[in-house]
Amino acid sequence: MPITSVRLLALLATAALVIGTWLAWIDGVNAAKLPMRRLIGEQMNRETDSFPSSVGVLIIVAAVLCLIGILLPSPMPAFVGALLAMVVTVLLLIQEYQTVPDHALSDVVGAGVWTVGVASVVLLLVSFALTKPAKA
Repeated sequence: MPITSVRLLALLATAALVIGTWLAWIDGVNAAKLPMRRLIGEQMNRETDSFPSSVGVLIIVAAVLCLIGILLPSPMPAFVGALLAMVVTVLLLIQEYQTVPDHALSDVVGAGVWTVGVASVVLLLVSFALTKPAKA
């Protein structure tokens, strides 16, 4: 696969990370309004009005890292960004699984979780293809 098409795929996945931040995540609440403390199991605050203390800021930081990794010769920032987005998504799913009655995640999980999850997996795989072969 040519490097330009790999970079285009990575840019599309990075855009999906950003878009997924503002889609519904849990119970119709987007990631920009989910408190970071939900990642460690605190269920007291269902929403927050502070973007810097929300899950959304972690996803945006991951998207910025991915963008830097796409533009630089080394894809390491893209790998770290994709890993961060994946860890945030998995942690939130684990915490919600433990609190939802009958473990019915499909009732509460919105499109934003799946968008960010798929985009992070694509970015993780694409980050391996972004490495340029050494010239002999």
